[in-house]
Amino acid sequence: ETGITFEECLHVLRKINHELNDGKECADVLFDHLFGEEKWIVTADEFLTKFLRNKQHEKNSTIDDVHKRFGELNSMVLSGGTQRVGEDGKADRTAIDRTAWREHLMSRQNDVFDPEKQRLDKSSLNRPLTEYWINSSHNTYLTGDQVKSLSSVEMYVLAMHRGCKCLELDCWDDDDEGEPIVKHGWTITSKITFQSIITCVKGYVDAHPDTLPIILSLENHCTHHFQEIMADTLNDTLGDQLYKFSKSSGGPLPSPLDLVGKVVVKGKRPMEQDDETTTGSESSMEDQMEGLALGDEELIGMSSFESEGSEKSSSRKRDKAKEKFYRQKGKREHAKVKDEEAPPMPKIVPQLAALTLFNGVKFKDFTSSMDIPTTDMHSISESAMGKLYKDPENVQKWKEYNVEHMSRIYPAGGRIDSSNYDPVMPWSSGCQLVALNFQTDDSPMTINDGRFLENGGCGYVHRSPSTFPSNNEPSAVKILRIKVLSGSCLPKPYGESAGEVIDPYVVMRVYDVEKSKKMRSTVTTQSTPTEYGHNDMLEVTDHKTSSVRDNGFCPQWDDEEYFSFTVNSQVAMVEITVADSNRGFIDEIMCKTAVPVSCLRQGLRSVQFYDQCSSQHGPFGMARILLDVDINYVM
Repeated sequence: ETGITFEECLHVLRKINHELNDGKECADVLFDHLFGEEKWIVTADEFLTKFLRNKQHEKNSTIDDVHKRFGELNSMVLSGGTQRVGEDGKADRTAIDRTAWREHLMSRQNDVFDPEKQRLDKSSLNRPLTEYWINSSHNTYLTGDQVKSLSSVEMYVLAMHRGCKCLELDCWDDDDEGEPIVKHGWTITSKITFQSIITCVKGYVDAHPDTLPIILSLENHCTHHFQEIMADTLNDTLGDQLYKFSKSSGGPLPSPLDLVGKVVVKGKRPMEQDDETTTGSESSMEDQMEGLALGDEELIGMSSFESEGSEKSSSRKRDKAKEKFYRQKGKREHAKVKDEEAPPMPKIVPQLAALTLFNGVKFKDFTSSMDIPTTDMHSISESAMGKLYKDPENVQKWKEYNVEHMSRIYPAGGRIDSSNYDPVMPWSSGCQLVALNFQTDDSPMTINDGRFLENGGCGYVHRSPSTFPSNNEPSAVKILRIKVLSGSCLPKPYGESAGEVIDPYVVMRVYDVEKSKKMRSTVTTQSTPTEYGHNDMLEVTDHKTSSVRDNGFCPQWDDEEYFSFTVNSQVAMVEITVADSNRGFIDEIMCKTAVPVSCLRQGLRSVQFYDQCSSQHGPFGMARILLDVDINYVM
């Protein structure tokens, strides 16, 4: 008596849609073109031949598939349509009307991200770990920037539920607590206990016994006593869930399926031939002092191992450990440390070494690295990676190294705001652990989320053939053409429920490894809002639509042309962003997603959007845009 019924609400929404688009909706225009203006319904046979096979390029679709989909559509209560019933009293499986057609176009079943690629394929998980891209995080414990933000166990929970399978822990002594803690060294970030994190991981594995292996990347700054506590904590808390390293297990690394439900440790093991020799001690602060001051990080700020004060503080000193840090004109510079000045790496106690599968060792060159054991691996910074890429031979050698060994890439130390680098470049050379700051909602994290939607979101995706040195497949270069058609239920910025009516526009951006000038796209890159600067080692091409005034409910882009990109489909990612045009102010991003080009489907396809935690809760659950996608090989 005081409101309207569900059917009346649907009718009002349909009327608004009709009026905002001058009586001609995009879905109706497409229906007219495919099936005829005079028709209200389309039969299963027409849908199969004219739409699925000819337009959508779904050559393997069958009439049974169409009947099943029609049954689903006709069982729904849709505005402006009728629930078609067959002779058996059940939902009609032989035809749908225009209303059901509109619903199908924007549905998840019509997703531009191939649903087959999103399903878990266990048969793809029986190869050695080196053959996979693994979803990885950097300084997982931090909630914000790298200098003053809080540390929280909750960040490990969020990362694991987001599909992350490599978690980072920077471990330090804490005499006050009497147990190891995790924090970002020489900063004012807060601390959490090592025990609390391991308990958190234990809870996740208990709740998800079929999880693929979770890798704990330990940056160990602890003295022997606290290392022994770490080993006891791992053993006592995880028990049989902890993978134990065996020296006799040579050859290729185990597969993800071999390690289901297991927790694997990455850290350091003592050198077998000479216990007095420390591993990984090098002369560069940036990449080569792994396990020391800020661990794998490039060092920032003024600090020292030494401190004045209590006797407790003095007991925690390292032998003459001293680091030099420089800032010049607001820009951090790396100090060169002489061998005699470099503090010794903390030796690893046998109890902890026995639990460590992946042993981090210093990097000299790829030729030397080919002969190290398969359980030895390198961690290389973003900036060092860029230097390696300047020599084309390094890229090929890196691919060869990654066939049997693991590589971990981490952000440059200068990213104190916890921003991220583009992961496409290290993925293209076969790097398995490309660690990003999960707490930052930027384009690289969107790309990472899109990559790991593959294979059921399990966190392990088999690397593309082009990332292996023996790849003999023909060139995978393609011409990608995308036209933005319409949108539906687009959220306000940050998912807010109140505020001004939005003026949406769409940005299409392709991230790819740099190609020769001959193969580059000749389309001019337009200026668009972005959170990530271009790297000269990457190729980033973008285009944007015009904005639609005052319509986030059902915008249409009737006059847009196709956007054209030349891409390497084996590694390229396409990021799709919907932004709000604020005249005179900074445009705000409303929603975004990313799809591997290798997972794109052709034809008229819907795009599903996600929030900053890679979920579809609230307004993001209904947000959609409709594209027309065409992919052709370059001859």
